[in-house]
Amino acid sequence: MERPSEFYIPNIMTSWPWPQILSPHSQETWAASRAWFLDFKLFTPREIEVYDASHIAKSASLHTKKKPKKPNEAPTSRRANYSEIVWQFRERATRGANPRYQQRFIDTFQEYTDTVIQQAGDRQSNHLRTVDEYFAVRRGTSGVKSSLALILFDSDFDISPDQVLDHLVVLELEICATDSIITVNDIISYNRQQARGDDTHNLVTIIMHQYRMGLRDALQFYTFMKA
Repeated sequence: MERPSEFYIPNIMTSWPWPQILSPHSQETWAASRAWFLDFKLFTPREIEVYDASHIAKSASLHTKKKPKKPNEAPTSRRANYSEIVWQFRERATRGANPRYQQRFIDTFQEYTDTVIQQAGDRQSNHLRTVDEYFAVRRGTSGVKSSLALILFDSDFDISPDQVLDHLVVLELEICATDSIITVNDIISYNRQQARGDDTHNLVTIIMHQYRMGLRDALQFYTFMKA
């Protein structure tokens, strides 16, 4: 199917009803986080530019309201590789966090890695899933469940997962939130993915393939799904 030379990406956030509320500590913690990250001296100027443009700190500030505790210094002998970043992140993130929530993060992150392996298999075999099959995998590769588990690290309440977090209504809300994030992310990242020939794990491509639509019709259909 011939691709158009240009296409229109609809503004799917115009009807978003809730305001953004940032943590009052966002600027202070962003500066400290950036300084910690760049202190490893592992990244090129271009990579640092991409990091600054990703607004990671803003994302964290939208769901974390408390100022983080001052971290301990890690042994200097471990500071020159990527494993050190992971190690320090774990030390910072788990300090004071409920062990139950830590286990929830481990479980959801395992699901994330398992589905990433599935995605890699699909890419290698050039396999295109149906919309329903795609969502079943994409809910894992999105990493949303692990992100929600991290949010709990900042909470002061002790909730039993069996009583609340694993309640059917809460699980359904989690799926709705995840699907909303997936649909926004996929439409924004579609052009970059198709330009490099890596769009088999993107909802726009899945819709085009399953319903035999052109790109413009698929985007209109996509907007209807999001609404």
